[in-house]
Amino acid sequence: MKLTRATSYALRALVLLTQCGDDHKSDLGDLARRLGAPSAFLGKVLQGLAKAGIVKGRRGAHGGYRLAMPPEDIDVRSVVEAMEGSVRLAQCLEPKAKCSREKKCGANRFLQHLQNQINTTLESETVASLAAIGTGE
Repeated sequence: MKLTRATSYALRALVLLTQCGDDHKSDLGDLARRLGAPSAFLGKVLQGLAKAGIVKGRRGAHGGYRLAMPPEDIDVRSVVEAMEGSVRLAQCLEPKAKCSREKKCGANRFLQHLQNQINTTLESETVASLAAIGTGE
């Protein structure tokens, strides 16, 4: 499993927005410059986060981006899924997958266990905890 560059930028942008504070809106150009990201690409990333309800964006002179909820309420799994879709290690773990070998398959049990561990880890970290690491808190 490899997360895309979009997910990396999404997490980093959310950390920056957290560090800016609740009342501050950051414009796309400023965020792109601070992240070293292409502005157009970052714009698409932020649109995906807005569609997922994680950020709010506003155009115009008084526009910019800010978090749509407190950073401690945004877990990393939500961000990953907003960018990547549902996190699945194998096709047989899809909710609608039908596998006749599921009950006898050691690989399926192992993959399900690993999937659960990944989801638990992603859910245990929040944007607030990532921002705290970045500031040494």
